[in-house]
Amino acid sequence: MEENNYYVYVYYYKGDAIYVGKGKYDRYKVHLKRCLKSKPGTNPFYDKLSKIINGGENPIIKILYDNLSNDDALLLERKTELEIGTKKDKTGTLLNILECGLKNPILYGKLNPMYGISLYSKWTEKYGIEKADEMMMSYKSKMKISSSNKTHSKTTKSLMSESRKEWHRNKSEDVELKRANKIKESWDDEKRRSSTSLRMSEVNKNNTRGNHPKSVKCEIEGVIYNSLKDVQLKYNFKNHNSVNYRLNSDKFPEWKTFND
Repeated sequence: MEENNYYVYVYYYKGDAIYVGKGKYDRYKVHLKRCLKSKPGTNPFYDKLSKIINGGENPIIKILYDNLSNDDALLLERKTELEIGTKKDKTGTLLNILECGLKNPILYGKLNPMYGISLYSKWTEKYGIEKADEMMMSYKSKMKISSSNKTHSKTTKSLMSESRKEWHRNKSEDVELKRANKIKESWDDEKRRSSTSLRMSEVNKNNTRGNHPKSVKCEIEGVIYNSLKDVQLKYNFKNHNSVNYRLNSDKFPEWKTFND
């Protein structure tokens, strides 16, 4: 049996209702902290709320309806939204960006709080660069294991293949150009040589205590390098295999490991 522990609440500022929501327990308090971490310009309500709090003031929060089931709370949340009106619809003062009364709405595009934000940048902000690097390595390892254990049925594979072929057949030149530019930007040479790549190289060396092949010291044309990665970046090679080839080839006598 469903518990009647939901309620509908409204945030007020200087007499105007600026947000309506529903929840249970301390849900109504969550916005007071989230607004201070929200990216400016992504949520009108959080922009307004953070401005109020940073100005040394506090909103007034009222519980309009209490002891409700989840379904009843959704209905009354929607009813309250329609009665007060929203700024996005130019009918009132509420700053809600999503329609109230919906179960677990999925946020797409710019409505999603993670829009334009990478998981790595969030970790860096919260835990620092060193910890974020370790977490990213662990995350990639887990994702690789998870993906390797997944299999699709023949029917699913066929549908996926046909869907992809259909997209390629109907794509316009403009779509293809945008896609190509997006790929080019994501693999920009400067990003590839960024400090993040260098930091990951250092993490690799620390985690493997110098036993990883990429952490081998090399003497290249009289210059000492701490790892194959350093050589790869210096000579703009696509990967470290090109470095290994030269180290093991008689054609490049000035390329050798540091211990040679």
